[in-house]
Amino acid sequence: MLAWSTISLAMCLTSQVGLLVLRSKGLAYLLSGTRTSRAID
Repeated sequence: MLAWSTISLAMCLTSQVGLLVLRSKGLAYLLSGTRTSRAID
């Protein structure tokens, strides 16, 4: 029982971290995209 709760908690944490990483990567991609488009203009 304890192992199951630990596994579920770990999965929840990893999913949260994954979302944060995806968000930060998306922001960096958007920033670099705006920078390159401005440089082209």
